[in-house]
Amino acid sequence: MADASSFKKYFAPTNLGAPIKIIAVGVVLFLIGAAAPVMFAVGLVVIGIGAFMIYNKVGGMVTDAEVQAAINANGARARAAGLSKLGLDPAQANLIEPVVLPGPDFSNSGGRAKRGKDGRVRTAANKVLVLFFSEHLVHCYTYRFDVTDPSVQKHETDEYFYKDVVSVATATEEERLNVKGKSETVNFDAFLLRNAGGETLKIAAYDTDDLNSAINGMRALIKQKKMA
Repeated sequence: MADASSFKKYFAPTNLGAPIKIIAVGVVLFLIGAAAPVMFAVGLVVIGIGAFMIYNKVGGMVTDAEVQAAINANGARARAAGLSKLGLDPAQANLIEPVVLPGPDFSNSGGRAKRGKDGRVRTAANKVLVLFFSEHLVHCYTYRFDVTDPSVQKHETDEYFYKDVVSVATATEEERLNVKGKSETVNFDAFLLRNAGGETLKIAAYDTDDLNSAINGMRALIKQKKMA
């Protein structure tokens, strides 16, 4: 099971320039050993130092799938925690299946982002939005966490009457992130819930399919409730 230190390594910038140069110097010294035998040993030591530096940077690196699994696991825990924080009985909030949307927490990631081999950009700090649907209310629970720091756990709750929900929608959001040491613009599909007071509940979601499915189910329920 991957731990916080493994995730720190995953999100840390991977600059192998220095150890590669050290290995190159070691190779040169090793070759010089043909004329000066003592350089064989020196070259091997220098090569070993460079190899050890590379291992410290990339050895035991977690995979994209393991990082996503850790994020999703927090999403599953947030569903149970949300019921407790909101004081809900599952039987009271089951008009439709609860919506669980994990996504990046840009404001708290501090530039710790990485584009995986699967093309998806993930951040170290994340949040999960969980929505429960009772007879008269949409109950909202947001859980913030950081896969590199287990001490980060923040909770927010809110509730909206169906009649006060103006719209639920999706939008493409742009964020400027530091990905592998380079600043780039990254697009995410986001969920937006707007209420009559002009407030917007928003989360950029990792999984577009889950997002679209959630939107469709919510729209149908809210439309039904508004027409009742």
